[in-house]
Amino acid sequence: MNRITSIFAPIVIFLILSPGAEVHAIECSKPAARPFRMFNGLFFEGQPDLAAHGLKPIHIVDRGIWAPGVSRIGPPDASRVRSYVRSLPDDDAPIVLDFEDYDLAKDDAQARSGIARLEKILAAFRASGARRELGFYGYVPLIDYWRAVAPSGSEKYTQWQKQNDRAAPLARNVDALFPSIYTYYPKEEQWVTYASAQICEARRLSSKPVYVFLWPNYHNEGNPRPPRPIPGKYWRLQLETAYRLADGIIIWGGWDEAASKKAPWDPDAEWWHETTRFMEEIKPSR
Repeated sequence: MNRITSIFAPIVIFLILSPGAEVHAIECSKPAARPFRMFNGLFFEGQPDLAAHGLKPIHIVDRGIWAPGVSRIGPPDASRVRSYVRSLPDDDAPIVLDFEDYDLAKDDAQARSGIARLEKILAAFRASGARRELGFYGYVPLIDYWRAVAPSGSEKYTQWQKQNDRAAPLARNVDALFPSIYTYYPKEEQWVTYASAQICEARRLSSKPVYVFLWPNYHNEGNPRPPRPIPGKYWRLQLETAYRLADGIIIWGGWDEAASKKAPWDPDAEWWHETTRFMEEIKPSR
């Protein structure tokens, strides 16, 4: 049995470390055997054609479907949605709807209102004739680091699950789920807990494909600063965790928030070396 196979054998683990370690990762089995897919969500300045390395295209839309000056809270402009869909290359790549304007963690009424508005966005893309996988970034389940790393069954974790249950209509109506498992802290074991909870919640809510968003830099938490790359060993752990639990990975990144411009492509970056080695081993679906 090679290293990849042994790492990813289907098991169920409750990982308990020393007191205060805050690590209690759970694992969940995949509901169906699917080819593992890796997508290119990168936009570095000067990056090469990454399709040759096995990274498939994906389309992430977060603007341009409302007329100028029109609130993003209302229904999108159907003609703008059609125009966007028609402008896409004939690559059959999924479309990720990245509209983070709606807080589904508030009370029931506000959550219902947000879900209704998101469903109108989805309906506009369906009506546009898009024959691609469609799904929302970061809503199923909700992005919530500290409740996701709380012990399973705890009040915080259960409260998070109840709020995720309210998003079940979105899970039913999309073609795939796109959880975010970005990196906030250098605590590797705690990150595994977070990623496992996000993916297993997606599995609990739906049997549809789960494609996770990974970013090779630490999340800036709303404070622009120069990119902080994730060390190669840590990044490899993230790739392996996603491979074990999810159906695919979208690698996102390439923007320097502090400089407000694209970051330069670095072919010698640790994360890229680990990614190419990883893809050579797992042979993602092309």
